[in-house]
Amino acid sequence: MLKLKKHAFLDSERVAEWLGYSVRTVTDLAQRWHDTAGQEGIPAFKIGRGWRFDPDRLEEWLLEQQHVTTTTDSAENRPPST
Repeated sequence: MLKLKKHAFLDSERVAEWLGYSVRTVTDLAQRWHDTAGQEGIPAFKIGRGWRFDPDRLEEWLLEQQHVTTTTDSAENRPPST
């Protein structure tokens, strides 16, 4: 049986505050996640008119984003091969 803690999910306002983004940016990223089947944007699901975010999934996503950024930065800073 699924046991959820009360207030287990975050709303757009809390995520915006946590990430330092505007609420509009967070909802746009959530919509992009939905529209691209999780290929772009920020992991979220919709309940009624509002987006909800799993804090554990957000942390995983942030770590993935940091890894992608670090990998891309490393490749860009590599000296050209001869």
